[in-house]
Amino acid sequence: TDTGVAVTVVGAAVSARADYYTVTFYDKGTPFTNPTPQIILKGQSASAPERNPTKTGHKFKGWFTQDGGSEKYDFDTKVTKTTSVYAGFEAKVYTITYNKNGGKIENESNYTSYTYGVGLTLPIPTKKGYSFPGWYDNEDLNGDAVANISATDTGDKEYWAKWTDDIAPVIGVLEYSYQPKNLWHWLIGKDSLTITVPVTEEGSGADEIIYTVTP
Repeated sequence: TDTGVAVTVVGAAVSARADYYTVTFYDKGTPFTNPTPQIILKGQSASAPERNPTKTGHKFKGWFTQDGGSEKYDFDTKVTKTTSVYAGFEAKVYTITYNKNGGKIENESNYTSYTYGVGLTLPIPTKKGYSFPGWYDNEDLNGDAVANISATDTGDKEYWAKWTDDIAPVIGVLEYSYQPKNLWHWLIGKDSLTITVPVTEEGSGADEIIYTVTP
């Protein structure tokens, strides 16, 4: 026993011993200071702590008979020995929201949440005709780009994609055709030459394309 109390009845040859045991609450191998240990008379039950313990990035699952075990401690159990009770915690899973601004994330479902203690490397999206400088944690795209969620981060996250329109346009081969509208235009050479320059412009960064035709 942890402790015992001897009791003698005065004037009679009668004695008894009351035994007490300590019930201690643990987070893994570390005893809690709150809840404090309970001193329980042999054959009585411990009381469930009034408040559940908290742990950053975790949710409390209950009190268990073993560290990391699956069997919950029954507070109706009669205490007959020194007892250890262990807090069960589960790492929280947080949600991630991406504002892609016209982009696309391959296998996006793999990146929509992260687990405390693990973290996540953010995906690299694509958008045709644009380069991707990074994710930002604000709609105005201020501050530094975010590439990773650390193992110690907590809470739901929201990110905005920044795109840079800096890819040069693709200019195709010049084509022309001689197609006068009528005989008179053919004779004077009016409106008889059509020049076509195909241009592929998908986020090229070009505000204007100027052509110069030299006769």
